[in-house]
Amino acid sequence: MSRTRTRALGAAAAVAALALPAGAAAVTWPTGGQNLDNSRFQPAERTIGPVNAATLAPKWQFATGADTTTGGDVSATPAVDGNTVYFPDSKGKLWALNRSTGAVRWSTAIAPITGFPGDYARATPALAGQTLIIGTQSGKFETPQTDPDVAGSYVLGFDKGTGALLWKTRIDTHFTGIVTQSAQVNGNTAYVGVASNEEAFANAIFAGQPYACCSFRGVMAALDVATGAIKWKTYMTPPDPGYSGGAVWGSTPAIDTKRDAVYVATGNNYSLPEDVLDCVNAATTDTAKRACIPFDDHFDAIVALDLKTGAVKWSYKALASDAWNVDCGLPGFVPGDTNDPSNCPEGQGPDYDFGQAPLLFSATVGGKKVDLVGAGQKSGDFTAVNRDTGAKLWKTNVGPGGLTGGLQWGSATDGRRIYVAESNSTGAQRGWWAALRPSDGQVLWQTNDLGSGLEPYFGVFGYSAQGPVSVANGVVYGCSLSIDGTMVAMDAASGAVKWSKLTGASCLGGAAIADGTVYWGTGYRTFAPLTTAGNTLYAFTPGGS
Repeated sequence: MSRTRTRALGAAAAVAALALPAGAAAVTWPTGGQNLDNSRFQPAERTIGPVNAATLAPKWQFATGADTTTGGDVSATPAVDGNTVYFPDSKGKLWALNRSTGAVRWSTAIAPITGFPGDYARATPALAGQTLIIGTQSGKFETPQTDPDVAGSYVLGFDKGTGALLWKTRIDTHFTGIVTQSAQVNGNTAYVGVASNEEAFANAIFAGQPYACCSFRGVMAALDVATGAIKWKTYMTPPDPGYSGGAVWGSTPAIDTKRDAVYVATGNNYSLPEDVLDCVNAATTDTAKRACIPFDDHFDAIVALDLKTGAVKWSYKALASDAWNVDCGLPGFVPGDTNDPSNCPEGQGPDYDFGQAPLLFSATVGGKKVDLVGAGQKSGDFTAVNRDTGAKLWKTNVGPGGLTGGLQWGSATDGRRIYVAESNSTGAQRGWWAALRPSDGQVLWQTNDLGSGLEPYFGVFGYSAQGPVSVANGVVYGCSLSIDGTMVAMDAASGAVKWSKLTGASCLGGAAIADGTVYWGTGYRTFAPLTTAGNTLYAFTPGGS
């Protein structure tokens, strides 16, 4: 829980413009999910719609380096305010550009701040007044030998006008900890989850050394916006030895201020105590398996927490059991490691994380309005539960599941429909985008990924519509990890493709829509090395003007 407070570091930022002027326009895409509902919906958009989406063209484009070896992937949804667009890249830079011209206002490097060479951020920055908040991937650059006084995962606060560092918080102390989630801000508090690299570190091929796995416990935390001080932390697995996982890594937390609740979703267990595994493996029904696992093991779950204290209000677990790590192997890519120690849990699960945070929506069911919270899972299922109790209302299988989806990174809703991206990552056929009816999950339309080439995530799979979707003014935006990196704009009512662009670089980033402009990035090679490299942020407008 250590925290370092620092004054502005002039050397840390290359300032190319003055701070934002007083009276600047309000934030227009302040975090990954756009709003407290995490709906990825821009309600204020009036310029781009189904009628003119076909005219979208680049107004400007910005490369993070001279080429894709010096410039990093842009896989986060950009954050946007009245004057500036903000985003990180995978080479370790955090950028602020003039949103009208693409000119650099400032940039700063992450690694000198955290002290881990190669460190970077990959999530959407969260904007809170003059403060920009973002977590880092420090745990990918640490080992069991890392100094325990500095090991762990970090969240950073910057002055959004200058890029000067305001504070640095070590949010968790496990050496594999990473922050993949975009923070959600409500008042003077930022809410963000912690995931880890330990699931991969369990395999000696990745770790480069024997490692007895696992001990990381997923975390949800609340931080003071002004200072970075930790207000509360809640772990997603029990403290008893043997329990691990429950990472909080997908998209952006959702907040319901009337219910005083923040909603997150979690991943699988990396490990379970031996006696619990024995119980699960001996059980013959899901009911019996669930009885083996304690309530406070919140794996593959949608979890509601108290905004002020972090106490768990309820937890919906999608599976009866799911203990898995990379020591079990990645089919067609990484073999399982049977060396001593063998870390793959006996009776391994399918690795069906909720790979995206929940979104909030309401539906009319039986003539009554019901407030719901829903999320997509790597199983390909989208599940909607009661916002007060966690009781399941419906679950729809959108498509096949797999280690990389299924559904990941972020769904969207405009209140009329829920929009999802189905990766179909383990199939030979392409993925797709779909719309679901909020009241019962019925699939209303489906549009196939338009990618014209293979998506070589692990070198063996087909097309993949894996990135988050966004929606604004009747248009849904999604993109493809295919080798040509197709970006698509679809009619929200029918799924008809109104516009597409072959970027020439695999795309996993989400679109941010603000005042008639779509901001969208390319590249995902840092995580998926066989995909087509990209390092560009685009600004699309009707006619490119």
